[in-house]
Amino acid sequence: MYSQVWGLEEARHVFERIARPSIVSWNCIILGHALSGEGELAFEFYSRMQHEDCEPDRVTLLAALMACSCWAENEEVDLCGSLEDARRVFEAVRHKDAVLWTAIILGYAQGGEGEVALGLYSRMQGILPDRVTFLAALKACSCIVDEANNNMLIDCQPAKLWSLKRGREIHAQARGIKLDQAATNTLLDMYVRCGSMDEARQAFEAMEFCDVFSWTCLGYAHTGEGNLALELFQGMQDEGCEPDAVTFVAAFKACSILAEKEEGELVDGTVVKLQALERGRALHSQSGRKNKTNIFVANALLDLYAKCGSMVEAWKSLRAWLRTGRGVRASTEPLCENATRQRRVCNEPSDTSRSLEGVLYSGREGRERRRR
Repeated sequence: MYSQVWGLEEARHVFERIARPSIVSWNCIILGHALSGEGELAFEFYSRMQHEDCEPDRVTLLAALMACSCWAENEEVDLCGSLEDARRVFEAVRHKDAVLWTAIILGYAQGGEGEVALGLYSRMQGILPDRVTFLAALKACSCIVDEANNNMLIDCQPAKLWSLKRGREIHAQARGIKLDQAATNTLLDMYVRCGSMDEARQAFEAMEFCDVFSWTCLGYAHTGEGNLALELFQGMQDEGCEPDAVTFVAAFKACSILAEKEEGELVDGTVVKLQALERGRALHSQSGRKNKTNIFVANALLDLYAKCGSMVEAWKSLRAWLRTGRGVRASTEPLCENATRQRRVCNEPSDTSRSLEGVLYSGREGRERRRR
Protein backbone atom coordinates (compact mmCIF):
# COMPACT_ATOMS: atom_id res chain seq x y z
CA MET A 1 0.00 0.00 0.00
CA TYR A 2 2.75 2.44 0.98
CA SER A 3 4.65 1.80 -2.27
CA GLN A 4 1.53 2.68 -4.28
CA VAL A 5 0.19 5.61 -2.28
CA TRP A 6 3.20 7.35 -0.70
CA GLY A 7 6.02 6.22 -2.95
CA LEU A 8 8.98 3.89 -2.63
CA GLU A 9 11.02 6.08 -0.29
CA GLU A 10 8.28 6.12 2.34
CA ALA A 11 7.68 2.42 1.75
CA ARG A 12 11.36 1.71 2.48
CA HIS A 13 11.21 3.74 5.73
CA VAL A 14 8.19 1.74 6.87
CA PHE A 15 9.78 -1.56 5.82
CA GLU A 16 13.08 -0.88 7.63
CA ARG A 17 11.18 -0.30 10.88
CA ILE A 18 9.72 -3.82 10.79
CA ALA A 19 11.69 -6.04 13.17
CA ARG A 20 10.92 -9.31 11.38
CA PRO A 21 9.40 -8.74 7.93
CA SER A 22 6.91 -11.36 6.82
CA ILE A 23 6.85 -12.88 3.34
CA VAL A 24 4.09 -10.40 2.45
CA SER A 25 6.26 -7.45 3.50
CA TRP A 26 9.23 -8.73 1.48
CA ASN A 27 7.04 -9.30 -1.56
CA CYS A 28 5.58 -5.80 -1.37
CA ILE A 29 8.94 -4.05 -1.19
CA ILE A 30 10.54 -6.20 -3.92
CA LEU A 31 7.56 -5.97 -6.27
CA GLY A 32 7.16 -2.24 -5.62
CA HIS A 33 10.73 -1.54 -6.75
CA ALA A 34 10.48 -3.91 -9.72
CA LEU A 35 7.26 -2.28 -10.98
CA SER A 36 8.84 1.17 -10.59
CA GLY A 37 11.79 0.27 -12.79
CA GLU A 38 14.32 0.02 -9.93
CA GLY A 39 15.43 -3.52 -10.69
CA GLU A 40 18.80 -3.32 -8.93
CA LEU A 41 17.26 -2.23 -5.62
CA ALA A 42 14.51 -4.84 -5.95
CA PHE A 43 17.11 -7.58 -6.39
CA GLU A 44 19.10 -6.27 -3.43
CA PHE A 45 16.00 -6.71 -1.24
CA TYR A 46 15.53 -10.21 -2.69
CA SER A 47 19.13 -11.08 -1.73
CA ARG A 48 18.61 -9.67 1.78
CA MET A 49 15.49 -11.78 2.13
CA GLN A 50 17.47 -14.95 1.37
CA HIS A 51 20.20 -14.02 3.86
CA GLU A 52 17.55 -13.58 6.56
CA ASP A 53 16.27 -17.12 5.97
CA CYS A 54 12.84 -16.10 4.70
CA GLU A 55 11.59 -18.69 2.21
CA PRO A 56 10.41 -17.08 -1.06
CA ASP A 57 7.03 -18.00 -2.50
CA ARG A 58 5.69 -17.79 -6.07
CA VAL A 59 5.02 -14.04 -5.81
CA THR A 60 8.57 -13.40 -4.57
CA LEU A 61 10.09 -15.34 -7.46
CA LEU A 62 7.93 -13.49 -9.98
CA ALA A 63 8.99 -10.16 -8.47
CA ALA A 64 12.66 -11.21 -8.59
CA LEU A 65 12.33 -12.17 -12.26
CA MET A 66 10.66 -8.85 -13.01
CA ALA A 67 13.50 -7.09 -11.21
CA CYS A 68 16.11 -8.87 -13.31
CA SER A 69 14.22 -8.14 -16.54
CA CYS A 70 13.90 -4.49 -15.57
CA TRP A 71 17.57 -4.36 -14.60
CA ALA A 72 18.53 -5.83 -17.98
CA GLU A 73 16.83 -2.94 -19.78
CA ASN A 74 19.28 -0.48 -18.20
CA GLU A 75 22.16 -0.09 -20.66
CA GLU A 76 24.60 0.81 -17.89
CA VAL A 77 24.20 -2.59 -16.26
CA ASP A 78 25.93 -5.84 -17.23
CA LEU A 79 23.05 -7.50 -19.10
CA CYS A 80 24.55 -10.97 -18.91
CA GLY A 81 24.92 -10.83 -15.14
CA SER A 82 21.37 -9.69 -14.46
CA LEU A 83 19.88 -12.27 -16.85
CA GLU A 84 21.98 -15.03 -15.30
CA ASP A 85 20.58 -14.06 -11.89
CA ALA A 86 17.07 -14.24 -13.33
CA ARG A 87 17.81 -17.63 -14.89
CA ARG A 88 19.05 -19.04 -11.57
CA VAL A 89 15.88 -17.88 -9.85
CA PHE A 90 13.77 -19.33 -12.64
CA GLU A 91 15.47 -22.74 -12.76
CA ALA A 92 15.13 -23.08 -8.97
CA VAL A 93 11.33 -23.17 -9.28
CA ARG A 94 9.99 -26.73 -9.59
CA HIS A 95 6.49 -25.97 -10.82
CA LYS A 96 6.66 -23.14 -13.33
CA ASP A 97 3.45 -21.51 -14.52
CA ALA A 98 2.80 -19.29 -17.56
CA VAL A 99 3.57 -16.13 -15.57
CA LEU A 100 7.07 -17.29 -14.66
CA TRP A 101 7.78 -18.57 -18.18
CA THR A 102 6.63 -15.26 -19.64
CA ALA A 103 8.77 -13.21 -17.26
CA ILE A 104 11.99 -15.05 -18.15
CA ILE A 105 11.25 -15.11 -21.90
CA LEU A 106 10.50 -11.39 -21.91
CA GLY A 107 13.63 -10.70 -19.86
CA TYR A 108 15.86 -12.38 -22.45
CA ALA A 109 14.00 -10.75 -25.36
CA GLN A 110 14.41 -7.29 -23.82
CA GLY A 111 18.04 -8.07 -23.05
CA GLY A 112 18.84 -8.77 -26.71
CA GLU A 113 19.04 -12.57 -26.31
CA GLY A 114 16.33 -13.53 -28.79
CA GLU A 115 17.54 -17.07 -29.52
CA VAL A 116 17.70 -17.90 -25.81
CA ALA A 117 14.21 -16.45 -25.33
CA LEU A 118 12.79 -18.61 -28.13
CA GLY A 119 14.60 -21.64 -26.76
CA LEU A 120 12.83 -21.11 -23.45
CA TYR A 121 9.52 -20.60 -25.26
CA SER A 122 9.99 -24.00 -26.94
CA ARG A 123 10.43 -25.60 -23.50
CA MET A 124 6.92 -24.56 -22.39
CA GLN A 125 5.49 -28.05 -22.88
CA GLY A 126 2.16 -28.57 -21.16
CA ILE A 127 1.90 -24.89 -20.19
CA LEU A 128 -0.69 -22.81 -22.05
CA PRO A 129 0.85 -19.49 -23.12
CA ASP A 130 -1.17 -16.30 -22.63
CA ARG A 131 -1.17 -13.14 -24.75
CA VAL A 132 1.82 -11.70 -22.89
CA THR A 133 3.80 -14.89 -23.57
CA PHE A 134 3.09 -14.54 -27.29
CA LEU A 135 4.12 -10.88 -27.12
CA ALA A 136 7.44 -11.90 -25.50
CA ALA A 137 8.09 -14.62 -28.11
CA LEU A 138 7.28 -12.30 -31.04
CA LYS A 139 9.51 -9.64 -29.50
CA ALA A 140 12.31 -12.22 -29.40
CA CYS A 141 11.92 -12.78 -33.17
CA SER A 142 12.25 -9.05 -33.81
CA CYS A 143 15.22 -8.90 -31.45
CA ILE A 144 17.10 -11.53 -33.48
CA VAL A 145 16.61 -9.50 -36.68
CA ASP A 146 17.81 -6.33 -34.96
CA GLU A 147 20.92 -7.98 -33.56
CA ALA A 148 21.83 -10.07 -36.63
CA ASN A 149 24.27 -8.98 -39.30
CA ASN A 150 23.67 -9.66 -43.00
CA ASN A 151 25.71 -12.89 -42.99
CA MET A 152 24.35 -14.38 -39.77
CA LEU A 153 22.92 -17.88 -40.14
CA ILE A 154 20.68 -19.84 -37.74
CA ASP A 155 20.19 -23.53 -38.53
CA CYS A 156 21.83 -22.89 -41.93
CA GLN A 157 19.26 -20.20 -42.76
CA PRO A 158 19.61 -16.39 -42.89
CA ALA A 159 18.63 -14.98 -39.49
CA LYS A 160 15.82 -12.86 -40.93
CA LEU A 161 14.23 -15.84 -42.73
CA TRP A 162 14.62 -18.07 -39.65
CA SER A 163 13.00 -15.42 -37.45
CA LEU A 164 10.14 -14.99 -39.93
CA LYS A 165 9.43 -18.73 -39.88
CA ARG A 166 9.44 -18.81 -36.08
CA GLY A 167 7.25 -15.70 -35.99
CA ARG A 168 4.71 -17.36 -38.32
CA GLU A 169 4.62 -20.43 -36.07
CA ILE A 170 4.02 -18.29 -32.98
CA HIS A 171 1.34 -16.30 -34.82
CA ALA A 172 -0.41 -19.56 -35.77
CA GLN A 173 -0.27 -20.76 -32.15
CA ALA A 174 -1.82 -17.48 -30.99
CA ARG A 175 -4.90 -17.82 -33.22
CA GLY A 176 -8.03 -18.06 -31.11
CA ILE A 177 -6.51 -16.04 -28.28
CA LYS A 178 -7.68 -12.45 -27.84
CA LEU A 179 -4.53 -10.40 -28.28
CA ASP A 180 -4.39 -6.90 -26.82
CA GLN A 181 -3.06 -3.78 -28.55
CA ALA A 182 0.52 -4.32 -27.38
CA ALA A 183 0.57 -7.90 -28.68
CA THR A 184 -0.94 -7.06 -32.09
CA ASN A 185 1.51 -4.18 -32.49
CA THR A 186 4.37 -6.54 -31.65
CA LEU A 187 3.09 -9.00 -34.28
CA LEU A 188 2.95 -6.21 -36.86
CA ASP A 189 6.44 -5.02 -35.90
CA MET A 190 7.81 -8.56 -36.24
CA TYR A 191 6.54 -8.95 -39.81
CA VAL A 192 7.87 -5.52 -40.79
CA ARG A 193 11.32 -6.18 -39.33
CA CYS A 194 11.44 -9.58 -41.03
CA GLY A 195 10.65 -7.88 -44.34
CA SER A 196 7.29 -9.56 -44.98
CA MET A 197 5.22 -6.50 -45.86
CA ASP A 198 2.27 -8.52 -47.24
CA GLU A 199 1.82 -10.30 -43.91
CA ALA A 200 2.41 -7.04 -42.07
CA ARG A 201 -0.40 -5.44 -44.07
CA GLN A 202 -2.70 -8.38 -43.30
CA ALA A 203 -1.93 -8.09 -39.59
CA PHE A 204 -2.56 -4.35 -39.76
CA GLU A 205 -5.92 -4.72 -41.51
CA ALA A 206 -7.02 -7.39 -39.00
CA MET A 207 -6.49 -5.01 -36.06
CA GLU A 208 -9.63 -3.68 -34.36
CA PHE A 209 -7.87 -0.43 -33.53
CA CYS A 210 -4.73 1.11 -35.01
CA ASP A 211 -2.79 3.51 -32.81
CA VAL A 212 0.10 5.77 -33.79
CA PHE A 213 2.58 2.90 -33.38
CA SER A 214 0.56 0.69 -35.74
CA TRP A 215 0.42 3.32 -38.48
CA THR A 216 4.06 4.32 -38.10
CA CYS A 217 5.31 0.73 -37.95
CA LEU A 218 3.62 -0.15 -41.25
CA GLY A 219 5.27 2.79 -43.02
CA TYR A 220 6.50 1.55 -46.38
CA ALA A 221 9.52 3.82 -46.07
CA HIS A 222 11.13 0.69 -44.57
CA THR A 223 11.08 -0.96 -47.98
CA GLY A 224 11.70 2.08 -50.14
CA GLU A 225 8.06 2.62 -51.11
CA GLY A 226 7.94 6.37 -50.54
CA ASN A 227 4.54 7.04 -52.10
CA LEU A 228 2.83 4.25 -50.15
CA ALA A 229 4.41 5.51 -46.93
CA LEU A 230 3.04 9.01 -47.53
CA GLU A 231 -0.41 7.59 -48.38
CA LEU A 232 -0.38 5.83 -45.01
CA PHE A 233 0.70 9.06 -43.33
CA GLN A 234 -2.33 10.80 -44.83
CA GLY A 235 -4.57 7.84 -44.02
CA MET A 236 -3.74 7.88 -40.32
CA GLN A 237 -4.65 11.56 -40.12
CA ASP A 238 -7.91 10.92 -41.98
CA GLU A 239 -8.68 8.33 -39.28
CA GLY A 240 -8.07 10.93 -36.57
CA CYS A 241 -4.74 9.49 -35.39
CA GLU A 242 -2.20 12.22 -34.63
CA PRO A 243 1.35 11.53 -35.85
CA ASP A 244 4.22 11.71 -33.37
CA ALA A 245 7.92 12.44 -33.82
CA VAL A 246 8.71 8.92 -35.06
CA THR A 247 5.91 9.17 -37.63
CA PHE A 248 7.38 12.40 -38.99
CA VAL A 249 10.82 10.74 -39.17
CA ALA A 250 9.27 7.99 -41.34
CA ALA A 251 7.45 10.57 -43.49
CA PHE A 252 10.64 12.62 -44.01
CA LYS A 253 12.44 9.39 -44.88
CA ALA A 254 9.75 8.62 -47.48
CA CYS A 255 10.28 12.04 -49.07
CA SER A 256 14.03 11.44 -49.11
CA ILE A 257 13.44 8.16 -50.96
CA LEU A 258 11.29 9.98 -53.53
CA ALA A 259 14.00 12.62 -53.91
CA GLU A 260 16.56 9.92 -54.70
CA LYS A 261 14.34 8.59 -57.50
CA GLU A 262 13.26 11.95 -58.90
CA GLU A 263 14.92 13.61 -61.88
CA GLY A 264 16.37 16.89 -60.70
CA GLU A 265 15.91 20.30 -62.32
CA LEU A 266 18.58 22.96 -62.60
CA VAL A 267 17.68 25.95 -60.40
CA ASP A 268 20.24 28.75 -60.03
CA GLY A 269 23.03 26.37 -60.90
CA THR A 270 21.89 23.71 -58.39
CA VAL A 271 20.09 20.42 -59.13
CA VAL A 272 16.86 20.47 -57.12
CA LYS A 273 14.23 17.73 -56.68
CA LEU A 274 11.20 20.03 -56.74
CA GLN A 275 8.34 17.55 -56.22
CA ALA A 276 9.93 15.87 -53.21
CA LEU A 277 10.96 19.26 -51.89
CA GLU A 278 7.39 20.60 -51.96
CA ARG A 279 6.07 17.54 -50.15
CA GLY A 280 8.88 17.80 -47.62
CA ARG A 281 8.13 21.47 -46.96
CA ALA A 282 4.48 20.63 -46.31
CA LEU A 283 5.48 17.89 -43.84
CA HIS A 284 7.96 20.24 -42.15
CA SER A 285 5.20 22.76 -41.66
CA GLN A 286 2.95 20.04 -40.19
CA SER A 287 5.54 18.76 -37.76
CA GLY A 288 5.17 21.93 -35.70
CA ARG A 289 7.15 23.28 -32.80
CA LYS A 290 6.72 20.30 -30.49
CA ASN A 291 9.02 18.20 -32.70
CA LYS A 292 11.49 21.02 -33.30
CA THR A 293 14.00 19.85 -30.68
CA ASN A 294 13.76 16.10 -31.43
CA ILE A 295 17.15 14.89 -32.67
CA PHE A 296 15.62 12.17 -34.88
CA VAL A 297 13.29 14.65 -36.56
CA ALA A 298 16.22 17.07 -37.01
CA ASN A 299 18.31 14.32 -38.61
CA ALA A 300 15.57 13.22 -41.02
CA LEU A 301 14.67 16.80 -41.99
CA LEU A 302 18.30 17.69 -42.60
CA ASP A 303 18.73 14.57 -44.74
CA LEU A 304 15.55 15.39 -46.70
CA TYR A 305 16.53 18.95 -47.62
CA ALA A 306 20.06 17.87 -48.53
CA LYS A 307 18.81 15.12 -50.87
CA CYS A 308 16.34 17.52 -52.44
CA GLY A 309 19.24 19.83 -53.22
CA SER A 310 18.00 22.66 -51.02
CA MET A 311 21.11 23.27 -48.95
CA VAL A 312 19.85 26.70 -47.88
CA GLU A 313 16.78 25.15 -46.20
CA ALA A 314 18.94 22.37 -44.76
CA TRP A 315 21.23 25.01 -43.26
CA LYS A 316 18.25 26.98 -41.92
CA SER A 317 16.77 23.89 -40.27
CA LEU A 318 20.12 23.10 -38.67
CA ARG A 319 20.50 26.67 -37.39
CA ALA A 320 16.95 26.59 -36.00
CA TRP A 321 17.79 23.40 -34.13
CA LEU A 322 21.02 24.84 -32.79
CA ARG A 323 19.10 27.83 -31.43
CA THR A 324 17.14 25.57 -29.08
CA GLY A 325 19.89 26.13 -26.50
CA ARG A 326 21.72 22.81 -26.75
CA GLY A 327 24.96 24.37 -28.02
CA VAL A 328 26.89 23.70 -31.22
CA ARG A 329 29.01 20.82 -29.98
CA ALA A 330 26.16 19.13 -28.14
CA SER A 331 24.04 19.37 -31.29
CA THR A 332 26.28 18.54 -34.21
CA GLU A 333 27.99 15.55 -32.62
CA PRO A 334 24.74 13.63 -31.99
CA LEU A 335 23.58 14.49 -35.51
CA CYS A 336 26.75 13.01 -36.99
CA GLU A 337 26.88 10.01 -34.67
CA ASN A 338 23.20 9.16 -35.00
CA ALA A 339 23.57 7.23 -38.26
CA THR A 340 23.52 3.85 -36.46
CA ARG A 341 20.86 4.86 -33.92
CA GLN A 342 18.59 5.84 -36.82
CA ARG A 343 18.35 2.13 -37.70
CA ARG A 344 16.03 1.65 -34.71
CA VAL A 345 13.62 4.27 -36.01
CA CYS A 346 13.60 3.61 -39.77
CA ASN A 347 15.19 0.14 -39.79
CA GLU A 348 17.79 1.35 -42.30
CA PRO A 349 21.11 3.18 -42.06
CA SER A 350 20.89 6.96 -42.42
CA ASP A 351 22.88 9.24 -44.70
CA THR A 352 22.61 11.98 -42.08
CA SER A 353 26.34 12.24 -41.40
CA ARG A 354 27.01 12.88 -45.09
CA SER A 355 24.11 15.34 -45.26
CA LEU A 356 25.34 17.22 -42.20
CA GLU A 357 28.83 17.40 -43.64
CA GLY A 358 27.39 18.91 -46.82
CA VAL A 359 25.24 21.39 -44.91
CA LEU A 360 28.15 22.53 -42.74
CA TYR A 361 30.34 22.86 -45.83
CA SER A 362 27.59 24.81 -47.60
CA GLY A 363 27.20 27.17 -44.66
CA ARG A 364 30.95 27.72 -44.40
CA GLU A 365 31.19 28.35 -48.16
CA GLY A 366 28.36 30.88 -47.97
CA ARG A 367 30.04 32.77 -45.14
CA GLU A 368 33.27 32.89 -47.11
CA ARG A 369 31.47 34.32 -50.15
CA ARG A 370 29.89 37.02 -48.01
CA ARG A 371 33.30 37.97 -46.61
CA ARG A 372 34.59 38.49 -50.14
